[in-house]
Amino acid sequence: MCEQKNKFNPPAQPTCWSSSVEHIIKATVYTYICHRSITRAIDSVSPYSTTTYALAGIYALWMVKNELDLILKRLQRKLPPGYLGFPILREIEFIRTISTGGIMKSLHEKRTKYGTIFTQSFFGATSILAGGQDDLNWIFNNDRKALTEVAWPPNIVMLLGPGAVANQTGKYHRVLRRLLEPYFAPRFVTNYLKCMDETTS
Repeated sequence: MCEQKNKFNPPAQPTCWSSSVEHIIKATVYTYICHRSITRAIDSVSPYSTTTYALAGIYALWMVKNELDLILKRLQRKLPPGYLGFPILREIEFIRTISTGGIMKSLHEKRTKYGTIFTQSFFGATSILAGGQDDLNWIFNNDRKALTEVAWPPNIVMLLGPGAVANQTGKYHRVLRRLLEPYFAPRFVTNYLKCMDETTS
């Protein structure tokens, strides 16, 4: 996962109108649900029903806000194209795809449709999948400059240790890299290999 931190421009993404239309449809549906829920909450006599409908309306309103934010990001080309789907339905479809062993086929189809970088929802979390050489170069080059933040899985963090360079971010990450880089120059690595050969022989 990659997050923007300072002022820099990611690779330009095409405006995918089909992805924007998806969010417009979902925002419309959530607006209707919000309207109906608030109306029923007002008309309801039972306190339990009133509370339930009011919470449903607030949740629907929150979903409308999320969809409007996603539309804005799509139009500003801050979010790559890709179909995210409706909550619960997309999770059921994702589990079905995994259970039938079609996850790689599904990702390949989306890459063919949207390009080497696209969005995908995994259990409610919007993720960006990058598979092109230019995209990966951009991610790792900006990680080197501490302009992006890479979140490793917990098991990798535990394996490397909390003080590892890979687990640091921002200015501290840059300082550590600057201090340690000379010791990983080709001349030093050659010496390390000689020492290892002598130790293991």
